[in-house]
Amino acid sequence: MPYTVDPKNGTIEETHVATFQEMELRERRDLEQWVIDSPEILGESLLVVTSEYGGFAGTQERLDVLAVDKQGKLVVVELKTDDSGSSVELQTIKYAAYCSNLTLADVCEMYAEFWSRRNGGVTGEEAEKAIRDFIEDQGFRDFDSHPSIILAARQFRSEVTATVLWLRSYDVDISCVKLELLGIGERFTLTPGVIIPLPEAREYEIRREQKGAEAAKTGIRGRLDRQLFDDLLTHFRDVTQRKALSQSWLPLPSGRSGVEFAWAFSGRTRSAF
Repeated sequence: MPYTVDPKNGTIEETHVATFQEMELRERRDLEQWVIDSPEILGESLLVVTSEYGGFAGTQERLDVLAVDKQGKLVVVELKTDDSGSSVELQTIKYAAYCSNLTLADVCEMYAEFWSRRNGGVTGEEAEKAIRDFIEDQGFRDFDSHPSIILAARQFRSEVTATVLWLRSYDVDISCVKLELLGIGERFTLTPGVIIPLPEAREYEIRREQKGAEAAKTGIRGRLDRQLFDDLLTHFRDVTQRKALSQSWLPLPSGRSGVEFAWAFSGRTRSAF
């Protein structure tokens, strides 16, 4: 059991696991405002675009928070207090689908409208500058159609975490942030922590994504006899003293500037070389 120590008067006070209900904290009044004011409690650096947005066509539903991350991805945030409920992940998938067609112009408009209500007039140009300045990807042009999802709650039901893990296995960028409360008399401390993905799992996923991207780039290489190409690379390197550019393209100089020969498999069954 953690204790709180006051070094000024030398007192020590026992803390206890608290609930949002016990502390009379509410989802929209309290938790949502904390995220707007300090979005880093969700485990990463985010720029809040809007909250309680209900401008989606054909539905009355409102998403809790929409944000942008440093890589230029839209982030749909769903907040719960004590209990995640049994279908929160399905709810956020709908919101992510609603947001999948949003363009930079749409997001700038939402940002300007939201922050104008809170802090005074924000123009569309100021909104775009704030978003572009926040995004670190220098090649950013517009948002893609695959928003990230963050679920935050004090506790998650097993059916939710099981579904989240399954979705992640299909490359859906969805995470769970646990919001722990420790009561200290009439006060409390909030300790957020990412429980899915765990840091070591995230590192594994990054390596897997990099491997998958490399495989996609190489195309034919993944379908050919790897040992054969390894042998050919070694042979041509020894003979030509040149480094082959890839395993499916082995350039040979022709003696004329700008002209080279290349060896490759051909035929529908790649039976000729």
